[in-house]
Amino acid sequence: MSYTLHNLGYETVPSDKTSYSTRITIDDEGGEGECILLRAKEIDAELPIDIDEWPFIVQAVERLLADRQPKKEAFKPAVTEEFLDEMDFGRVETMEVLSGASEILHKAFVWALTPQGHYYWSDRYEGKVGLSDDDKALLQSWVDAADYYEKNNG
Repeated sequence: MSYTLHNLGYETVPSDKTSYSTRITIDDEGGEGECILLRAKEIDAELPIDIDEWPFIVQAVERLLADRQPKKEAFKPAVTEEFLDEMDFGRVETMEVLSGASEILHKAFVWALTPQGHYYWSDRYEGKVGLSDDDKALLQSWVDAADYYEKNNG
């Protein structure tokens, strides 16, 4: 990775009275002793940083920022592959139901073999009860699980 430094000058402004502001300037005249100068105005202190050291500082900051990013956990399906097989889960049909085609809910899976049971899904199929956000999230979790098993086992 290459770095380019520009003598732009830079000033931080404190967001509260307990912070220090800093002025950063770059000596880009060339030759030995090029440096970046950090100056804290409130305490009248300067910290020169050799330009040759700058890539290491940038790398250290990138690592610190990367450590602050939340770690992405591996996806773990909410249901087993056996569960999906037992209830004859139809991924394509379920995706169509999630897209609004509730009239094919009867083709998506065997209702009686789900924890909710036959009458639960029958009420939704017949329009007595609409698919709730929780129902849609559950169906989506089954689709996600089917995708996971197909990708990792198939």
